[in-house]
Amino acid sequence: MNAAGEWIAVPPRPGSIIVNVGMQLEAMTDGVCCAALHRVLTRPRDFVDDEGNSRGARFSFPFFDNMGLDVRREKPLNIPPHISALVTNGEASRNARIVVRRMFQRGCTGEGIFGTRVRLHQKVTEKWYPELLAEIQEMAEKPGSSSG
Repeated sequence: MNAAGEWIAVPPRPGSIIVNVGMQLEAMTDGVCCAALHRVLTRPRDFVDDEGNSRGARFSFPFFDNMGLDVRREKPLNIPPHISALVTNGEASRNARIVVRRMFQRGCTGEGIFGTRVRLHQKVTEKWYPELLAEIQEMAEKPGSSSG
């Protein structure tokens, strides 16, 4: 997705690899590494250009990982100053801080991850953890909350 909020095609580049960094790494690097909002299209028409020519082969290998579930927030990773200086997008750092607050608002990353799952899968949560759903929803409604 581009800065205007429009989905854009990313043509394959021979011999290249694209790695999408997740929000946890974005948060822990204070925005030095940015998570990309993306989607994978699998329809045949998404693999041809405007003239109908094939864009070439494309392979997707999703891999998902989380930090240790018992990690507590101390400070962002120690990024060397010469690397941090390359980041000129203040919005990335602000977004990273929001993610950090969301991840650690209940104490450690495991609780933050669980809280996210509660919010994303509300029907399951309502059935198995109704008291937690009510608590998460109440936290999301508080002024200044970053859980939404």
